[in-house]
Amino acid sequence: MHLIMSILKKLAGDTAIYGLSSILGRLINYALVPFYTRLFLEEEYGVISDLYAWTALVMVIFVFRMETSFFRFYNKEGVGEKAFPSAMMSVGLEAILFSGLLIIFSDDVATWLQYPNKGLYVTIFALILGFDAISEIPYAKLRADSRPIRFATIRLTNIIVNVLANLFFLVAMPWVLQNYDSGRVHDFAQAIYQPEFGIGYVFLSNVLASLVTFLMLLPEILRTKWTLRIALWKQMVWYSAPLVIAGFAGIINEVIDRTLLKTHLSGSLSENLAQVGIYSANYKIATLLALFTQAYRYAAEPFFFAQAKDKNAPNVYAKSTFYFFLASSVGVILIGSWLDIIILILGKGFREGLGIVPIILFANLFLGIFYNMAIWYKVKDKTYAGAVIGIMGALITLALNWILIPKIGYYGSAWATLACYFSMTVVVWAWGQKVYPVPYPIKKMLGFLLLVVTILAINFYFMQEKEQLGNWASYGLRAVFSLGFVGLVARVFSLQRLPKADT
Repeated sequence: MHLIMSILKKLAGDTAIYGLSSILGRLINYALVPFYTRLFLEEEYGVISDLYAWTALVMVIFVFRMETSFFRFYNKEGVGEKAFPSAMMSVGLEAILFSGLLIIFSDDVATWLQYPNKGLYVTIFALILGFDAISEIPYAKLRADSRPIRFATIRLTNIIVNVLANLFFLVAMPWVLQNYDSGRVHDFAQAIYQPEFGIGYVFLSNVLASLVTFLMLLPEILRTKWTLRIALWKQMVWYSAPLVIAGFAGIINEVIDRTLLKTHLSGSLSENLAQVGIYSANYKIATLLALFTQAYRYAAEPFFFAQAKDKNAPNVYAKSTFYFFLASSVGVILIGSWLDIIILILGKGFREGLGIVPIILFANLFLGIFYNMAIWYKVKDKTYAGAVIGIMGALITLALNWILIPKIGYYGSAWATLACYFSMTVVVWAWGQKVYPVPYPIKKMLGFLLLVVTILAINFYFMQEKEQLGNWASYGLRAVFSLGFVGLVARVFSLQRLPKADT
């Protein structure tokens, strides 16, 4: 027991460092959400969300899930450092090839996306994809070598550059043009800022941040011995190929709803994009929970592979999943119970989508559990299972969005997301118990989940009855229930032991 707890403390320590960069960085980045929702129209924010959704889909092809394959082979005897150049060269050549094709056919791609004469947007995104894809394997190397501080430094630098570039192009330059009629400062601003480019400066800021990240990771890239071992590369590709299918299906689950909202709502393209903008802005609030999940995954993935050979690995996986679930449940309570305050970060035109936030919160909770429970098919080299489960989830997402969007709009997309991640979690757990049994305390987790739903429902009642109860009574009652749950979870953590698994 003490050995398992010491192992988990190491995981928690790395998660804390990754979390600092992820949460602090994302909070800085989240400052752009109220900024964008006040600067741009709902339709314009819808365009931003739609293009980034397509970028997430294409990114799976660029990287080919070689970062996960790298972790698996990096921890295999006789491979180690040899895995890095094989993964790096594979992703690098793909990034150059596909980025080049997107740039060459940028106008055609823009027209296909229903943004004619916006080929420059596609060119910028091709550069973002290229730099980000090439950076993925060096990032993975930092994680595998347990260098979270350097990882966090580069991540934070990326976000800070992105935010500063946004402020430079969208605030500083317009201010200069408004306050200076002539002079060098005016001429400089006029030379680099064109108001009609609008949301294009959001994308330009991103490509600058991606370029800086690539340059910061160059030492990791140049330090390696560039020897491509064809046999090893083939093994890595065969390992990652099913994960590409799973990853592609996973991205469909995450972002295809934006595209389907654009095409399947009953309004005009402009009206539909406005709905996409409202949905995406509120979705961003719910993904505050994903900050912790992302930080945890950065630390957990290489950690889980390193533990795979240990006889205590199943117990370690069970404990880490349980504690992850408890921490995420706290996030659901703290975000969901105070939405009437959190929603104020959005522009007024975007706040009508508040109702989707609790749905997406629970969807993200199940997605985090899925990531934990999916470790069995990675360490057992049965990555085809990930492809099967991912395709199942994608089919659920597509079918429910297709059916529900015309009936209930973006609420249909939210419910489809929850149904997808819940189903994937149940299947990955049931399948995994037959192949690689892990003693998850399922009954205890279900008990806590029921408690979370109950507390959130009570706090939602207090939130909606704020006018009847009075502000302070509403806030006070919600605080009592929220802090009570936090105290319960803290008590479980303090005991540093896991309830016995279900039999």
